Amino acid sequence: MKFLRACLLICVAAFGVSRAHAQQSLTPEQQKQAQEALRKALEQPSAAPAAAPRETRPAPPPAETAPPAAVPAPAVAPAPAVAPRAAERTSKQTEADAKAEAKARAEAEKKLLIEQEKQAAEQRRQVEAQRRAEEKRLANEKKAADARAKEEEKARSSAEKKRLAEEEKRVMEQKKRFEAERKASERTGRPPEATPAPVVTQTPGVAPTPAPGAPARTADEAATREALRRALDQIPSAAPPPAVTPKTAPPPAEPPPASPTADRNAQENARLAAEAKAREEAEMRRLAEEKRAAAARAQADEHAKRRATLEAQENARRAAMAQEAEARMRAEAAAKAQAAAEPKRPITTPVAPALSQSDEAAVREALRKRIQEMEGGTAIPVVTPKPAEPSAVTTTVPSDRERREAAAKAKADAEMKRAETKVPAPAEPVAVKPPSAEGKMPAVAVAPLSQSEETAARDALRKKLQEAEGTSETPLVTTSRPVQTPSSAKRKNEEPVYPQPPPVESRFPKSKGQRLAELLEKYRRDEITPADYHSQRAKILIDP
Repeated sequence: MKFLRACLLICVAAFGVSRAHAQQSLTPEQQKQAQEALRKALEQPSAAPAAAPRETRPAPPPAETAPPAAVPAPAVAPAPAVAPRAAERTSKQTEADAKAEAKARAEAEKKLLIEQEKQAAEQRRQVEAQRRAEEKRLANEKKAADARAKEEEKARSSAEKKRLAEEEKRVMEQKKRFEAERKASERTGRPPEATPAPVVTQTPGVAPTPAPGAPARTADEAATREALRRALDQIPSAAPPPAVTPKTAPPPAEPPPASPTADRNAQENARLAAEAKAREEAEMRRLAEEKRAAAARAQADEHAKRRATLEAQENARRAAMAQEAEARMRAEAAAKAQAAAEPKRPITTPVAPALSQSDEAAVREALRKRIQEMEGGTAIPVVTPKPAEPSAVTTTVPSDRERREAAAKAKADAEMKRAETKVPAPAEPVAVKPPSAEGKMPAVAVAPLSQSEETAARDALRKKLQEAEGTSETPLVTTSRPVQTPSSAKRKNEEPVYPQPPPVESRFPKSKGQRLAELLEKYRRDEITPADYHSQRAKILIDP
């Protein structure tokens, strides 16, 4: 037993060492052999010694009984001690072998599936190739059948054309032969002799019956032959020439009697000739009709082209007119929009302050001096009115019209003097404030003046100055006038007049629409001619 135990341990150790060594570099055959050896070793567990049963102790005897004699237990050999490392290595190797076997089985199944897929793909390719080859073969057969049918049709048509040409040629030859015989009979003065031609000549004395579709020339030839035959029949009754004896010639051979076959052949030939001529005439009529139809189609096409050209020109002209009108409308709209977008600056007239009596006298004196200087320096005695009593002066608010007239007159005179003399305008007199607060008058906004109102104000101011200078030491008494206020209806009806602002040069170039609008405005004011308008408009449109 000890020997067997030692052998088993040595075998297990050697097998483990050999397995570890084989894992490093083993061929597939060696791996298979090792797996088989391991499987056989695992399948023979009965060869190993069985484990010894545990020692059983007998139950203790009762107290009243004497203890029996001790019986020694049989000696049992102890179980062989297996190295734990070897057992662990064996279990690990078994698990590794099982995993390797499962992996190999999975790889084998995978390879089998891949092979099956390859075979199926190859079969599909073969079936597809066979199908394509079959389709190609069928297509080639169909193409060959079509080619054979075309060749047969072409051969049939060529044979038919050849047959018709031969028939026509035969008819023409027969016609030429008939014509030659007729001419020969006319020259010799006797009927033509019979010839062994395939077509037998007609029997003398019987006019050939033309076919129903034969032309009229066949009937004319038959009538001519009949007349020649009658003339030849009348020749023997005339007296022969006395001097010249003609040579004896054998009598002409009697033409063989006409057979029914010859008549049928002649009728067939006449019918064929008539059919050939009818076909020829039909072909000529067809060609003539085709030519007429082609000419009519060409004329219709030309008429349609001419009409289409005229319509295209008319459409182009209308489109150009529409575009021009649209461009004109756009230019006018742009000009109106631009004019509406420009801010309108109202005329602001400086507010004329209310003047007291002393201020009015100072202003009158300054104006008188200015007029005196302009008229040549004629001395006018200065009349200074006596200051009136404060209680006697009744100051009233001047009307809007008077204020506007005075302000406009002063402004116009100042501008006129400044423009004529090129001298600085005189300094305005300093208004002296009255001592009492009653002299103060609120500032009133002056409305803008029209040209007629400005002229009237200027005249009224001049008259006032003349009247003031002509008066002597008469105290100035201002009469109060009621403030005239224009009615609300008149203010509503009258639209405010806004002067046009001066043109401001823009830093940016004008757009095409602005230039077109300016050109149109010039044309409406008759500043340019229509030719200039169109030429300049074309240039503006051409510019980028």
